[in-house]
Amino acid sequence: WDTLKYNLKTLYIFHFVLSVIFLLIPRALTSAAWHFELHMAKKRKERSEYTFLQWQAKHHEYAAYEYASWGGSHTEDFLEFAISFALLTCFGILYPPMVFFAFVCHMIEYRLLAHRMVNITCRPIPYGAEGIGMWERVL
Repeated sequence: WDTLKYNLKTLYIFHFVLSVIFLLIPRALTSAAWHFELHMAKKRKERSEYTFLQWQAKHHEYAAYEYASWGGSHTEDFLEFAISFALLTCFGILYPPMVFFAFVCHMIEYRLLAHRMVNITCRPIPYGAEGIGMWERVL
């Protein structure tokens, strides 16, 4: 019993830490590319300032919102939520304080995903859809 509680807490903490790390990696990649281009522009004595549109394009180039990229994807985001939901519904009844702990972790993770969408992937190209597809049946 104690092992189960420990493993569930460890899982949520580990998941939170990995979410932060996977947020910092694309941030570092895009910042490095941005600083490198500014440095090269200064070296060539060209205009060394970025417009907001150029900044967004650079972020989209290094952290696109597609499968298996640093910017995340629709599939990966929903899969994380489905797994967390399944763990919470399966084991939440056995250890009720875990529900509060999971709630706090999920709220922080949702804010991190919102930050990633606004500041890192920079507004991925929208596609029209009616609902969330197969994920509606899963959830």
